[in-house]
Amino acid sequence: MKSINEDIFNPFNSKKLFGLNSYFNDLVNLIEKNKFPKVLLLSGDKGIGKFTLSFHLINYYFSINTNHPYDTENFSINSNDKFYKNVLSNTQENFFRLENINKKTSIEDIREIKNKYNKPPLNNLPRFTIIDDVELLNLNAVNSILKLIEEPLKSDYFILIFNKREKIIETLKSRSIEIKFFLSQKQKDIIYKNLLETHKISTNMPENFKLFSTPGQLLRFTGIYEEISNDINSPLFDIASILLN
Repeated sequence: MKSINEDIFNPFNSKKLFGLNSYFNDLVNLIEKNKFPKVLLLSGDKGIGKFTLSFHLINYYFSINTNHPYDTENFSINSNDKFYKNVLSNTQENFFRLENINKKTSIEDIREIKNKYNKPPLNNLPRFTIIDDVELLNLNAVNSILKLIEEPLKSDYFILIFNKREKIIETLKSRSIEIKFFLSQKQKDIIYKNLLETHKISTNMPENFKLFSTPGQLLRFTGIYEEISNDINSPLFDIASILLN
């Protein structure tokens, strides 16, 4: 698996937020009024930008009153921000992300979080945990998470990302404040165009491909598509394997 710095399409490297400005402002408003929910559920298609927005929101919070605050006018992260640098180097104690890749999240993974959160952070600042692909968690993992979020420490906040690939377990949904994400096709096209410009990618991908996916998924697929297009000698089996992965 590539590290954050090697994978240019990793959401951690998305220092600019596109197309979700109104959602971001609404959540910032909750932070400023001290009404941010302890457990927030973000629902929407995978690749629409829910994780990117969450990370920008957390960066906003931790960069307030610092030398390199979040740019709320341009919706962008300052590369020199200490919190951002610590996340990239995996040394940030106030942020944790749990990826549920291929349904491999286990009770042991949840227990690791619980053990970490049994006591407040040394710096006495809030902690944010993002749990991705919550619909893919097995029942045992969900039950373990429920115990974690039902009695969180005062300093702990959880953002659950629901990518709608399977039905979410209702007990998990019922413990959360849900925000549903939706983008029109025009909004998706604008975001995709901005992502291509940001990553300096030019593409000959057929226009109708845009109708079948989200900006984040399209960006990754575009990188693969262009790589394959530039290597016409690739065996068909290799091309099929790359696309399937």
